[in-house]
Amino acid sequence: MIVDFESLPLLEHPNFKGGTGRYLVRTYTDGKEKVMLGTLPPGSSIGYHTHEADCEVIVCLSGCGNVVLENDSETLLPGK
Repeated sequence: MIVDFESLPLLEHPNFKGGTGRYLVRTYTDGKEKVMLGTLPPGSSIGYHTHEADCEVIVCLSGCGNVVLENDSETLLPGK
């Protein structure tokens, strides 16, 4: 599958899932699966949330950040 993210609208979600700042995202969905290309500006975050009926894969393309998984956290770096 090839997704042309540039052709999708860029949406801004303030305080996404209870986080801080804003989340900028382009989303592709075929009604069953969803692929999102998002940006968190410095100082922004996505709030803690769970995935019970689906899963989430996070790939860092640039910058760095932290992901908190239950009682553990991991630093995200590009390509890691």
